[in-house]
Amino acid sequence: MASYSDYPEAVSNNAKRGIELNEKVGNKCATQVGKVRGQQLANKEAITEDTIKRMFSYLSRAEVYYDPDNTEACGTISYLLWGGKAGLRWSESKLKEIEQNRKVMNKIERLAEVRNVNEVERTAQFIISTESIDRHGTSFKLDGWDLSTYDRNPIVGYNHEVSGSNPDTIIGTSRVFRDGEALIGEVTFEREGNNPLADKVFNKMQDGILKMASVGAIPHEYRYGNKEDEDRNTIYFTRQELVEWSIVSAGSNRDAFKRSADQVDELKKSLEVVEEEIVEQEMGLETKSALRNYNKVKIVTKYI
Repeated sequence: MASYSDYPEAVSNNAKRGIELNEKVGNKCATQVGKVRGQQLANKEAITEDTIKRMFSYLSRAEVYYDPDNTEACGTISYLLWGGKAGLRWSESKLKEIEQNRKVMNKIERLAEVRNVNEVERTAQFIISTESIDRHGTSFKLDGWDLSTYDRNPIVGYNHEVSGSNPDTIIGTSRVFRDGEALIGEVTFEREGNNPLADKVFNKMQDGILKMASVGAIPHEYRYGNKEDEDRNTIYFTRQELVEWSIVSAGSNRDAFKRSADQVDELKKSLEVVEEEIVEQEMGLETKSALRNYNKVKIVTKYI
């Protein structure tokens, strides 16, 4: 399990202050766990995600007992041992960061197919999604796409580099629409001469060197096929939110395909657990363990 020691100096200083105050009252305050935690933080030791969760939980609940003017109060001392208010701020921020990184690590990538390139208008259309079954054994229902989030900031990047410090990795904007049995993304590149990277990508698309895109979405609902015209071994995504899409190079996607296969395997396992649970419920057997497993993978970030 990963561990983290990047908490600010204020967290360590609060823990040291808590240890000092506790010694003055004969170490009567705090549980053994709290005392150990204070030593860890004071020494800038790495702590696990589970510890950070406990840290945030405790500091959130115990803040009402913290009185900086009463340095002999056990509530004040215990709060400082866990890092104090600086620890609360850091643990909350760190947990959000860990969750975001986990979503990125869970991404699945499937390439979108270029449909046409318009040299005059500096546009290109990609088939973002159809209901066909992909190589990972998944299918996206066209009427399940939610475009509202993407439409508020309809940017197109190169190789998914849309959040860094270099604005030129955003090479254009797009509109996404349904055309028959396909979801289409039409990118309009920046005007010629304004962004060298956009110009290079567009020229390579014209020459047929770059012809793939990768689409980022968050699936909210999915299931195995359960209708007459559906494959029972296929995962059908029935509600998914488009987040972003990028033009990508072929070489950048080798690892993504491996992640894709691994993540789909996890989704299949989660659905198998749920199906077993339904049977067990009907038979009056225990269900809590499987439900916990299901909740862990209910929502993931998926790159298709």
